[in-house]
Amino acid sequence: EEPQLAYSMSIKKLSPEYMAGFIDGEGHIGIVLRSKRNADDGYMPVLTVCNTDQRVLRSMWDTLGIGRWVEVPNINHYTGRPTLYRLIVTRAEALKDVLEILIPHLVIKQKQAELVLRFLNSRLERRGRLRPNVDYRGTSPPYSKKEIAIYRRLETMMPRGHKNRRYQKSP
Repeated sequence: EEPQLAYSMSIKKLSPEYMAGFIDGEGHIGIVLRSKRNADDGYMPVLTVCNTDQRVLRSMWDTLGIGRWVEVPNINHYTGRPTLYRLIVTRAEALKDVLEILIPHLVIKQKQAELVLRFLNSRLERRGRLRPNVDYRGTSPPYSKKEIAIYRRLETMMPRGHKNRRYQKSP
């Protein structure tokens, strides 16, 4: 029996076990701190999977039915360096559904996924409690101490020397 999901998601094309294994090896589950440029900035839960072979990522994208597909060309023109493909899921309800399916099958990133799910549950619960049936894009409630603590805990779990410019130390 398939679980009830907020978004239409088929888990029949690729198994949750396969996707979890791929994410354990080639993915990132975490929360990024976005810069303060607009009203929608702040902590953003994210699932990202990268690979130079687009076939498996396209299959994951087709299976999940959600996310954003990004193609990163070899802009430095290194010989033989292929294009990098990314599947990115950031929408709270969709990410929550994906994590609930994958967590039992994750090994390496299970703790990170559980923390991100706790963060998402807290955000979604607070949104619903404050103003039900409201689209909160750009008007989310302030972050709770619990949510900030989850972000800081995830920050300590990042690999040493992580240089991705999207990740910043919290103030």
